[in-house]
Amino acid sequence: MLPVLPTLVALFALRVASAPALPSPSPRPSPIAGDDAGMSCTGNLVQLGESQASVLMKCNAPWMKTSRTEKRKWNGTVVYITVDVWTYSQGKGSFLRVLTFRDGTLTDISLGAYVS
Repeated sequence: MLPVLPTLVALFALRVASAPALPSPSPRPSPIAGDDAGMSCTGNLVQLGESQASVLMKCNAPWMKTSRTEKRKWNGTVVYITVDVWTYSQGKGSFLRVLTFRDGTLTDISLGAYVS
């Protein structure tokens, strides 16, 4: 076992023990947004950590939605979280924007297919 692993496990256990509810996954850096990890949508900036309701208000309904569940272990218990993937088209000559929400919170913004 790597010497760093026990430290990471201890830090995670400490965070879980002090958390009042199931911790949300940390937003990952967006491969398209750079340091600000955001997306422009109808003149509004959408950023990681926003709720589905906030994104819906700023961007209107997505072009496509999919949903799945992910299995996670938390505090020795198996829990399931909802993962929603919303796809926005910004018109011809641009890439689709793919927004991933975990338990209602925006955790990833990535590029999809090119719209020609």
